[in-house]
Amino acid sequence: MDLKRLKDMIQERGKTYADCSKAIGRSMSYFSSRMNGKANFSLDEMEELGNYLSMYDYEKQEIFLDVKFTQEERWKMRTRECRNKIIAEINDMENIVVLDTILSMVTRLHREEQEKRQRQVAE
Repeated sequence: MDLKRLKDMIQERGKTYADCSKAIGRSMSYFSSRMNGKANFSLDEMEELGNYLSMYDYEKQEIFLDVKFTQEERWKMRTRECRNKIIAEINDMENIVVLDTILSMVTRLHREEQEKRQRQVAE
């Protein structure tokens, strides 16, 4: 588990250990023992804490499970997760045309970013 990154994320989100322990339904001492590396979170606790801290799924895997992803893999997973959230919202509004427009914009921006990186590497 990447405890430093988790601690940094808690701080960046303006949360405290007390907030986080409450979010996962555990005592402060229970939470602190996990944050000090004395024990591990359960999978359910990882999911709950990750959701509470608004982590992308890839961030949960990297922080809690020590999985490593490339920048490209992170971008694809983040895009897919955002897309799924947008779809859920739009399904409520029943307006898929908006989603298609947003997705094409994101795809175009990603393509432009890749081309820019390739030009920088070539120079």
